[in-house]
Amino acid sequence: MRAILQGVLVGVMILGPVACSTATITPTHMQTPSATSTPIASTEVPTGLTRVVATATATAQPSETPSPTATLDPTRWAAMTLEAIRVAVTASGVPEGSTEFEAQVAATRCALIPPPTATPMPWRLAPEEPFVVSTNCLGSDLPGQGVQLWQDGAWIEASSFSFANAVDLEIPRQRYLAYLDVISLRESNAFQDFAARLADYMDSTGVAQAPESCLADEIIDQVATLAESGFYVRLTFTQPIQWSEQSHLFLSVGDIRLALPWSTRAVQQELVESATGRITKQALLARFAGTVWLTYSSSRHEWFVADDDSGYYCAELPAFLD
Repeated sequence: MRAILQGVLVGVMILGPVACSTATITPTHMQTPSATSTPIASTEVPTGLTRVVATATATAQPSETPSPTATLDPTRWAAMTLEAIRVAVTASGVPEGSTEFEAQVAATRCALIPPPTATPMPWRLAPEEPFVVSTNCLGSDLPGQGVQLWQDGAWIEASSFSFANAVDLEIPRQRYLAYLDVISLRESNAFQDFAARLADYMDSTGVAQAPESCLADEIIDQVATLAESGFYVRLTFTQPIQWSEQSHLFLSVGDIRLALPWSTRAVQQELVESATGRITKQALLARFAGTVWLTYSSSRHEWFVADDDSGYYCAELPAFLD
């Protein structure tokens, strides 16, 4: 690998730096090649790639007017650098297309263009079994069956992750408890601005409906329908929420989702007449359980309930009203 890096570094110095913005170079003491220059030894070029080979030309005549500073195309220079890396690995004798070939290409790219060293996540995460850790910064030696996370200078791949610190899990749990307080309608006039209050804790935008889903629109519709009839349902959670030992954090581009299974017992249900506050019906829900799906808003730095899977207004309310 050291030999490859040295060879590629020399090639990159010739090709020029990889830049994220427009760069310029000013010619210095460069010797113009003569017509009898010795040709460069050729190596096999990987399939599908085109090598730029310098050809010998006659001595150039100086221009009377100095040429302006050359402007480089950063995309072109980046492509040439990556091409030089693949050519260097091919020249080392590693079979192109093999696992070793791709790993050496990736490792060389990491040495020349390393990624950020800090995790992009706002929390420290732990991968769930099974998981693998990449030997290079690009993660190209990972099987590609799960999500890849950059953390502590390595790529980790797993189907899901969990929080390494318990306090980071407690924050989304508290957000769900605040959501439950909103849908419980403990205050007599809470149903009047219910949609606005719910929006502070629940956002189902873009969430696909699943068989057990309970999304914001359905909850709002149920509360509005009852309000039009002059009623609302008041809930009293007489027992604390019991959280499952398992929680699952799913990561993808632009999407951070958390699944929290939970259960409780002895939930008091009361059908209340809006105008008078009179309880017209009541029943005890012996057991209530579900899985809350939360999404993390990177712009607001908050968790929001996306789907109250098997939630009260979708799974339990119809039976209570019968």
